[in-house]
Amino acid sequence: MNDLLKITKKRLKTAAVKEDFENIVTNLKKFEDALGPDNEKIKDLEMLNKLKPELFEYEKKYLPSFEENRQVLLQLKPDVLLLTVGFQAEPIILSILCLKPREVYLLHSEGSRKIAQKVEKDHCIKSKATKFYFKEISEVESRKNYEVIKGIISNLSKKSRIVVDPTGGRKVMVSSLALVAFYCRLPMVYLQGVEKKQKIMPFSEKLRIIENPLEYFGDADLKITETLFNSHMYEAAFKMCLELLKSVRDLDTAKRIELLSELISIYRDWDAFLHSSFDENYPKSGKTKTLSERLERVIQEFNKFGINKWLPQNVQKNLDFLKYVDSTWKNKLNIVDKYRLVDIFLNARRRGSEKQAKYDDAVARLYRCLEMSSTYVLQKNYGLTSTEKPNYGNIAFKSRLSERQLRKKFFKIAKYELPDSNLALDNQMKLLEALDKGSTVVKVYKEMEKSGLIKMRNRSILAHGSRPCTETDWSQFREKTKVIIENVIGKEDFNLLYEMAKHGFIDLSRI
Repeated sequence: MNDLLKITKKRLKTAAVKEDFENIVTNLKKFEDALGPDNEKIKDLEMLNKLKPELFEYEKKYLPSFEENRQVLLQLKPDVLLLTVGFQAEPIILSILCLKPREVYLLHSEGSRKIAQKVEKDHCIKSKATKFYFKEISEVESRKNYEVIKGIISNLSKKSRIVVDPTGGRKVMVSSLALVAFYCRLPMVYLQGVEKKQKIMPFSEKLRIIENPLEYFGDADLKITETLFNSHMYEAAFKMCLELLKSVRDLDTAKRIELLSELISIYRDWDAFLHSSFDENYPKSGKTKTLSERLERVIQEFNKFGINKWLPQNVQKNLDFLKYVDSTWKNKLNIVDKYRLVDIFLNARRRGSEKQAKYDDAVARLYRCLEMSSTYVLQKNYGLTSTEKPNYGNIAFKSRLSERQLRKKFFKIAKYELPDSNLALDNQMKLLEALDKGSTVVKVYKEMEKSGLIKMRNRSILAHGSRPCTETDWSQFREKTKVIIENVIGKEDFNLLYEMAKHGFIDLSRI
């Protein structure tokens, strides 16, 4: 107690008037004597009960000016203060006087309403013209309390600076308010005092800001980030990481989030096909690392810091796939190979997933798969070198036909001449039919035409019409496209590359 008395005297010396200072010091010494030695029972309970209200009047007058309490006020500057009310008015009154809010919500139980009324009627508080609201909450029903407290907050102005104080009340009342505060990112304070023999020592009370663990460790937002990543909404997940880095103060967690944001950025760029950027200096310039180089470095960093459990479960397969994609990069506008074909198919699947349901986007990508499939067959089997300026003489020669014969066969199927440039999907498929009437690729494509799937795509909002694609459209288009791709590159290769290119899920609860 001697140390506490010395500290109190030092604090009051510049704040209290001389007469008050002397009375406070005298009463604090009496209070210490009435408590008695630490290892004995209270010496004089009657004296303690007499001194407590006298000292409390001085506390109300001078505690708000104590430096620790003043700093909390300057930091928070609340417009609105929410407090749980138990069966002691004193800590509630002191908190209000220290924080000086314009409005106070007293969250009382049925039994503590009288204490809440006592707080409102306190003469020191009444002089501040504070506006009071009374809200009854339950001592046992946390769900009900959560609903009531959330309702109060949602009805307040969004510009209001709201602070909560769960100092008083039963455990369920306190935990309910704390839960809402943590979830809503509201500053929370607690009036802490030095306790001796179950008595709070006068002038020992300090307002402390309670750090929000959800912000400190970012657990709630990390769960959202995980969900966004696993829904393939990579840009949103990346931005969530950037926001987390502004608030998370745990150094270990911050480092993890830093690395996580790098990982997400790679999958975001992969989802945007940035492995196929058309740049005459890419990737030899050294200015831009390939996706496989970036992913390999991030995997090494995750292993180095012992957080490899945060990596997607099939990350090594993804790395191997990206290495194939990067190694097959060519400095030309239209790169057609089995890696990119499977990659676009999986990209379409992500767009058409239950979480995203972007069916027009998904079908547009599948249409590109059809284009790439027909080009792939024409290149591999018939020597097509360019869809922009096709060399039909070379294609005819590979097929043991004259160019005239080839053009004649095409005309018979299409009812128009072979185009001299810009060989689009439908013309590629008709050319394939002229070259190989029994082609499975052509057969499935014609089935898609007959069933109206190709017409559906052409009338979609991202093609030439205004009709959005439905989930059924997407599903049927996907299955037919898959059959064509499997036929083009081989089912075994398709299954292998599909597993390698599939974006895996992350589990951020694993440490």
